[in-house]
Amino acid sequence: MCDTGTIIVYLASESEVELPHFPPSVPWNNKKWRVLLHFDKELEVCFAGRQYPFFASGALEEIKNIFQNAMAPFKLSWSSTVTGEREKWSGWYNDYLKEFERSTGNVEIFDDYRYCIINKGIFDKYSIIHDAEGAKHFNDVLRSSCYEKPYYMYKKYYCPPDKIEFEIGASITCLCCGENLINGDDSMMCSDCECEFGLSESEEYRTCDCCGARFWYNDGTWVGDDMVCPHCAETQTFVCEICGDRFYDCDKTWDEKIGGYICDTCDYERID
Repeated sequence: MCDTGTIIVYLASESEVELPHFPPSVPWNNKKWRVLLHFDKELEVCFAGRQYPFFASGALEEIKNIFQNAMAPFKLSWSSTVTGEREKWSGWYNDYLKEFERSTGNVEIFDDYRYCIINKGIFDKYSIIHDAEGAKHFNDVLRSSCYEKPYYMYKKYYCPPDKIEFEIGASITCLCCGENLINGDDSMMCSDCECEFGLSESEEYRTCDCCGARFWYNDGTWVGDDMVCPHCAETQTFVCEICGDRFYDCDKTWDEKIGGYICDTCDYERID
């Protein structure tokens, strides 16, 4: 939850669990059910992500009551600046337009449920909601194949808002070095720290077939059927001047005519 508009709501069981890569002395709640709430930048509209692992009837209404009580002290952003009382929020809706009849009588049919009705205004959810640069999450509100019509609610005004903007997620700084951004989805460390200190079993990381060091997959180099780390690629391999493939240094031969190294195969063919 690195952005400024997302709240995670969950139902905890009585037991606690040990999280991966966390010490046993730091247990956490065993979540039985959860949903993510996403607020726009002005705290006037809220979208609810997909409920997981099941849909709980009435849960969103209970959540609405809880967070309105919790947010009541924040009058400037949550309540009326005139009366000091909480603005009245709508109920939860999942009303989306599937077709639209223009004044000419022509009916336009949409391929998906993208246009929602917020306080009498029609908004394209793909235009008002976007992921922050470098975000690593999966956005249920935009991309879930089994959740086409996410629920939303809004502050009730006389007129619909002119502009609504959601920015969900954020880039994440490595929890080890505190400087670089994390690269993958399976570690809270950057690739350098994960390679040196981490225990991720993700396929994003490999063990060098030459020296045995751990490295990030995207930084690897293929040498035949082997994949080697950047250091070994620089110090233990070469690129044949004839065929352009990469080989280990033990397979290279200097060619005076070309003025560069060639592989044994190309050397053999030139002799023939």
